[in-house]
Amino acid sequence: MSERGPTPRGAAPLWGDNAEPLTDIQLAWKNPGHALIKRGHRTIGHVYIDAPKGASGYSIAVNPLGCGTVIAGAPVIGATDGIGPQPAGRLDMVFVAGDTPGEYRTTISVNNGNAVQFFVTAE
Repeated sequence: MSERGPTPRGAAPLWGDNAEPLTDIQLAWKNPGHALIKRGHRTIGHVYIDAPKGASGYSIAVNPLGCGTVIAGAPVIGATDGIGPQPAGRLDMVFVAGDTPGEYRTTISVNNGNAVQFFVTAE
């Protein structure tokens, strides 16, 4: 790919045990397709990027402050009677496609929490 189009930006809602919003996490990359979601010294989840065969140069860049934003009411968690939607942490990120056209699938999963997937098709 000699030219790249707009860089997809997004945000993933994150919550852990007991619907606790996760706002103090960082990513620790093990290899280009796998990162650990860290909270302090604990691994609390994983990020996986499934890229087209032979692709390189793909990545996810996150807000340098980590997950520092809270979504006041994340309707995907569901409402609590008398309270409304529960809050969730928000991981702001930018996806960079690699050098190979095709579909890139990213899975963000929190141990005992939620999982989110998103797809980017690079042409």
